[in-house]
Amino acid sequence: MPGAYFVLIMSNQDLVSVIIPTYNRANYLVESLESVLAQTYRNLEVIVVNDGSTDETKTKLEPFLGRISYFEKSNGGKSSALNLGLKHISGDYVWVFDDDDVALPELVASHMEIFNSRPEIGFVYGGYSFFDGDDPCAVTETVEAVLPPDGEMLGRLLSGNFISSVSVIVRKECYDRVGCYDERLVRAQDYDMWIRLARAGFRAEVISQALVLVRNHAGVRGSEEDRFETSILREKHLEYHRIIMEKIYWEVPLDAISPELSMAPHDPERMLQALLKRTWIVANTMLVKETTRDLCFVRDHLSLHRELRLDDRQRAFLLALVDYARKQKQSRIASLSESIVQSA
Repeated sequence: MPGAYFVLIMSNQDLVSVIIPTYNRANYLVESLESVLAQTYRNLEVIVVNDGSTDETKTKLEPFLGRISYFEKSNGGKSSALNLGLKHISGDYVWVFDDDDVALPELVASHMEIFNSRPEIGFVYGGYSFFDGDDPCAVTETVEAVLPPDGEMLGRLLSGNFISSVSVIVRKECYDRVGCYDERLVRAQDYDMWIRLARAGFRAEVISQALVLVRNHAGVRGSEEDRFETSILREKHLEYHRIIMEKIYWEVPLDAISPELSMAPHDPERMLQALLKRTWIVANTMLVKETTRDLCFVRDHLSLHRELRLDDRQRAFLLALVDYARKQKQSRIASLSESIVQSA
């Protein structure tokens, strides 16, 4: 049920919609919400979606109901909470913020300066710092944001997520084109979204310095259907990354993954590089069928073009894949990788 609704209108500022999905984080939520409400950029609408919390979340939010829009739903995971929030936004820009992190006051203002001067930019992300427990001043690590060269955003993202979700503000028109969050994903739904934005051709810009503090803590993660401790967080990331990469493999053309191929699609060397690049992407999440398929493509390509030779980096990757596949008891992948190295 929606609660009170608050937007401070300022004629010279575009409206930014902030969505905070939350589930059983009453102990951190207030601090996160206060950091959003303390932004120097004032024209915000703040939407909190309570994803079926069983703790004191609703009680903790009562003092804020005159300043936020509040919705409750049965638990369905973060993606479903975000999708509900997206249905109720009014702004032309969207900032998704987590219920356990802390934003610095100038985050939105810094992002909006870029949007206002660069109409071609679809989304802006920034650096971030980690802190442990309850003290945001106790920073343990700071990561500066990096922008890949033009045309390389998708390829870089497929090699791993380097964007902190809470540092990102997106033009609403981007969501209008690529659609809502994939509700199959209990984890990595933000990573999936950045890949989709890159696939759609939206350009990004960065603010290198850290404008958000990401909290490290040992609380449980996930939804009611898939709850897990932080001790298996890496395994859960891999599980959901596998869903994303399987989709990418079958939907995205090879020359989109490796733009160099599009410039010379009949160049055997570039085809080899592109095939090995995609092999690395799918092998990284151990998609067995897709990895095996691409290794067969590599083998056949080298057989057809006997003048080609693996460079040191390609050879090292395939040898590492041999060892990894053996540990994972994937003998077919191990034997294919080994035979490619021996023949080239």
